[in-house]
Amino acid sequence: ALLTSGQPRRIKADVPLETGKGYVSKFAELGIAIALRPAAPQATGAPQSTPARPQASPQTAEKTAKVVPAARQGLPASAQAGARTAAPSPAKPARQGAGPSRTAPPPADFDPEMPPMVTPTGIYAPQAIQAASRPPVQEEPLPAEGGWRDEPDFVDSALGLDWLAEARDLLGERFAVWTAAALLALFLPSAALFLPFLGVIVLVPEFAQWAPSVSAGLTVVLLPVFVGGMMLMVQRQKNDDLVLARHILSGFWRNMGQQMTLGFLALMYLALAALAVFLIQHFLPNLLSGASGKLWTGAIFVGLSLPLLPTCFLAPALVALADDNALAAMRKSLQACFRNLGAFASCILRLMPAALMAALWTALGIWLGGNLLGLIFFLPCLPLVALLVLLTFPATRDLFYDDAL
Repeated sequence: ALLTSGQPRRIKADVPLETGKGYVSKFAELGIAIALRPAAPQATGAPQSTPARPQASPQTAEKTAKVVPAARQGLPASAQAGARTAAPSPAKPARQGAGPSRTAPPPADFDPEMPPMVTPTGIYAPQAIQAASRPPVQEEPLPAEGGWRDEPDFVDSALGLDWLAEARDLLGERFAVWTAAALLALFLPSAALFLPFLGVIVLVPEFAQWAPSVSAGLTVVLLPVFVGGMMLMVQRQKNDDLVLARHILSGFWRNMGQQMTLGFLALMYLALAALAVFLIQHFLPNLLSGASGKLWTGAIFVGLSLPLLPTCFLAPALVALADDNALAAMRKSLQACFRNLGAFASCILRLMPAALMAALWTALGIWLGGNLLGLIFFLPCLPLVALLVLLTFPATRDLFYDDAL
C-alpha cells in the first residue's frame, strides 16, 4: 500500500518554523518530499472562512507520485509503521451547539439479566403471531380454606353406604374402646345417681317409683355430651393418637353447655310427647284400654318421638366439631336429614335387621326377668350403639365441611 496514496497528507500541525524545517530535512533523507504551510488562524467569534488550499502544479504532483513509491519500497517494516503513525487522518469537527453527551436511560421494563427479545422469523413467525393475538391467561384464584357451611350439601344416596363402611372400620380398629365408650355414655349417668337415689329412697320410700324416670331424664340430658366426646375421640383416632375410653369425658370440656342444652330440649320434647299420650288416654279411654292398650300407647309415643331422631342425629357432632349452638345444630341436622333422605335411608335399611334383632333380644330379657335382666340382655347390643354414633362423624363431615377433617 502507498503511504500517501498519491494525495497530500498533513503530518503535524502547530509546530515552530525551525522544527518544521528539521522535519523537511529528515524526511528528505528518507526519500519523502514534504512541504511547510502556514497554520490557519484560530476562530475568535464568528466562524471565519478557511483559505483555499493551493493546488500543486502537474509537475509537482507527478514528482511526488514518483518519489514516494520509490522511497517506500526500500523502507523496513518499523519505518513503515512509523510513517503511518505520523500521518493521522484529520479529526472530525465538533457539532456546534451540542451539549454534553448523555446516555439514553433504559426503558421501564428493561431487565439486564434477561436476554433481548427477538422477533421470530421463518417458520416460527405464524406461531408468534398466533401467540401474540391470544388473550392473556387469567390465573385461577386460590381455593378458599376449608370451613363449616351453614347449609348442608346434597350428596348421592350411595354415599350413605360409604359412611357405614367408614364407621365400621373405625369400630373395628378400636372395638373394645368404642364398646366401653358406649357403655359409659348410656349407664354412667345412672351409675352416678345410684348412691344419691339410694339415700333418697331410704328417707322417702315413695321416691322409688320416680327413680327410673329421673335417671332416664338425666341420661337424655347428658347423652349429647358423651356423643360429642366420642366425636373428639374419632378425631384422635384419625390423627393416630392414643384413644382410650376415658377420653369420652372430653365432651365436658368442649361446649358442654350447648350439649346439655341440646339434651334438655330433647327431654322437653319427650315430655310433651308423653303429655300428648296422657291426654289421649284421658279423653279417649276406650281407644287405649284392654290388652292392646299398652301396645297402642307405646306406638303413639314412638310415633310422636320420631321427629326427634333427625333433629338430634347430627346435632351433637355439629356442636362438638363446628362449635354451633344447640338450636342451630338441631335445625341444620333436620335440614341435612331431609335433604339427603336417600343417603340416610340406605344406612337405615342396612342396619334395620340388626336393630330389630337387638330390640327383640332386649325385650326377651325384660319379659324373662324384668328391667334388670333386660339391661343385661342389652349389653351385647352396645357395639351397634357405638356404630350408630360413629356413623354421624363421616356424615357430618361430608354434609357440612368443605374438606376432610
